[in-house]
Amino acid sequence: MFLMPMGAVSAYQIILAWIANSFPRPFVKRSAAIALANMIGNTASIYGSYMWPDSAGPRYIPGGSATAAIAFLVAVLALVIRLVHVRMNKRLEEAETAQGDLAVGTNELETRAVGFRENFTSIPILDFEQISSPSTKPVFLENLRDALVNVGFFYLRNAPISPDLQSAFTAKGLELFQLPLEKKLEIEMVNSPHFLGYSKLGAEITALKQDHREQFDAKLPAPGPDEPLYRNVVGPNQWPDETAIPGFRQATETYLSEVSALAEQFRSLIAEALDLPSDALDGVFDNPQQHKLKLIKYPPPPASESDDSGFQGVGPHKDSGFLTFLLQATPHRGLEVQNKAGSWIPAPPLPNTLVVNIGRALEALTGGICSATTHRVSLRREHFLDENGKSLGSRFSFPVFQGVSLDLSAENISLVIPEHIRDLVKDDKVKSDAEATFNEMFHGSIGEGTFVARVTSHQDVGQRWYPDVLAKALKGQKDFVSR
Repeated sequence: MFLMPMGAVSAYQIILAWIANSFPRPFVKRSAAIALANMIGNTASIYGSYMWPDSAGPRYIPGGSATAAIAFLVAVLALVIRLVHVRMNKRLEEAETAQGDLAVGTNELETRAVGFRENFTSIPILDFEQISSPSTKPVFLENLRDALVNVGFFYLRNAPISPDLQSAFTAKGLELFQLPLEKKLEIEMVNSPHFLGYSKLGAEITALKQDHREQFDAKLPAPGPDEPLYRNVVGPNQWPDETAIPGFRQATETYLSEVSALAEQFRSLIAEALDLPSDALDGVFDNPQQHKLKLIKYPPPPASESDDSGFQGVGPHKDSGFLTFLLQATPHRGLEVQNKAGSWIPAPPLPNTLVVNIGRALEALTGGICSATTHRVSLRREHFLDENGKSLGSRFSFPVFQGVSLDLSAENISLVIPEHIRDLVKDDKVKSDAEATFNEMFHGSIGEGTFVARVTSHQDVGQRWYPDVLAKALKGQKDFVSR
């Protein structure tokens, strides 16, 4: 304003540009406001030349009153707009803080082209309670769609699982691994042709490497005698001696039952998120559905192993089923999710949440619309220490895997994804990979592929019960690697 007595009417430009720079985000709004300020300032300059034309001498005084009045009005307007902008920016900051509570990872601003997957840097959190209200369910479905398409992982808060049950189940799960080795070997997986029971440390293979973990697997009842061989991945569970660990079976079966009910809800929620009828996915499941539970213990790595030695809890992989519901039972970090740029994004435990991720079956069924994302468990030493540097002991992780029908094949799949949903992913490589996965998984029946994968992962079981299948599968792996 101090420029006004000098006749610089375009000082309005300076005032309005100052206001524009306080404009709430996104920045495109500021650009528009600055352009408007320039237009007003330039117009004022031109108009001023007509009001007070050049003469033999300065003529600031006659136009001084008009200039001061206009400047005063502009200044008042500037002050009002400035106050409005301060309030708007405050609301934006509060919203961003709230959004920050619903994400874990690096808070970077990203841009992405329509139809191409976002290179995510955080794991979103969905609140299951939102599905109970007609006003908030659409928000949940929109967030679910974004997680399915762009991330492949999400935290689920407020899942309908009793906290008391979850605590009791967690306690019994930890107690199982504290049993003497001879008691655990009574239910060793190698004794079961159904790949169920206890596995010793290092007994499982992922990505052709040994996993540093011990585990217990439980599933559904046994197949009939006349069913195909691949149905042997479903069978009677081996339970530890009730006198050695009272209440273990009851707590485990009850927890698995509650997670199974949650998983059944998600098959309709996913259909709705993809703008399909709520029952569109029902035909791809057995009745009753298959749900497999793993109790996993990751001991700290040996002191002789360096952090970059490649020592793995479980190697990089994608789950093969429909969805996985993971309870991180202890406060250890270590679960990591790989984004589209190849960076590993941490997925640490959060209170009152399950981690849910998409499997290859769901990705294949939707033609790559839903993203099965590579993940791993890292055993870096810092993951076994608390914030004060004290040891946390072993890491415990309890996933439930939701499987599709073992008899599912390409001939009995008729899922038509709406065009506007298919347009969410225009990356031809993604679609090509999904088609290859579909052909691989559903050539014949999915049970055959699942069975072979189980034989190669648990080679001790394969050697005892299915030596011919194991030999053929290992030869196939060797031929593939040597290409």
